[in-house]
Amino acid sequence: MNLDDGQIIEKYGNIMDKYFRTCSLMYPCPLSISFVRSLKWLPMIDKIPFDMCIFVPPSIAKTSNEKVTLIHSDMPEFEFTICHNYMNRYLHPKLNVFAIDVNIHASAIVGCDGVHPVYAPDGTFIHTKHMSYVDVKSKVCIGAGATIQRGVLLPTILDEGCYIDTLCNIGHQAIIGKYSIIASGAIIGGSCIIGDHCFVGLNATIKNGVHICDNVIIGQGSSVIKDIVDPGIYAGFPVRFIKPYDMYFLSR
Repeated sequence: MNLDDGQIIEKYGNIMDKYFRTCSLMYPCPLSISFVRSLKWLPMIDKIPFDMCIFVPPSIAKTSNEKVTLIHSDMPEFEFTICHNYMNRYLHPKLNVFAIDVNIHASAIVGCDGVHPVYAPDGTFIHTKHMSYVDVKSKVCIGAGATIQRGVLLPTILDEGCYIDTLCNIGHQAIIGKYSIIASGAIIGGSCIIGDHCFVGLNATIKNGVHICDNVIIGQGSSVIKDIVDPGIYAGFPVRFIKPYDMYFLSR
């Protein structure tokens, strides 16, 4: 579904005249436009201390917060994305941030767009422009052919001392914890959070949005499709708990 500039201005012009940027509701900003998909965000909306405009589903009837303007929509993410892409059409994404002691192979790609399709009412989709960046902390290593995607609204973060092996893909807005290792060929979906001191084995896949706590080992070729909240060694397709975490397991 393609809307030309005139159609966008006609429908959303009044909103974009008052609010001058877009943001994630996880980190709200004054005079910004955001969106939510479900009722679980209402307590956060009620506490926002400044003016914002938020596209919301019909399940959020109203808010007690007089500073927040709610726009009801059956497809809040789609309408937000129309505004987001239009408002950022002439802007470049934020620059990546690198600590001075990182080790990145020349063939690694840091800061490319990921795939973030948002479906329209007619069944087509639009791509959400990625406006954030990759934050590479101290002592991080990134191997040959690895791909690290920039974030859409929030940064992708490679925390201190983590190691991204060859031919890995780290999705947009993912967070890789301190001194975690992502082995060759592993795929980390967008918005995943991998805790500290974790190991993701060869060719393992982590579904987008999954959270993995600290001190977890994922076996090679495994698939993680839901959150892991307890430390341990997990393997399988999908993964199941195998045994308690052993920090020396990989060195034996």
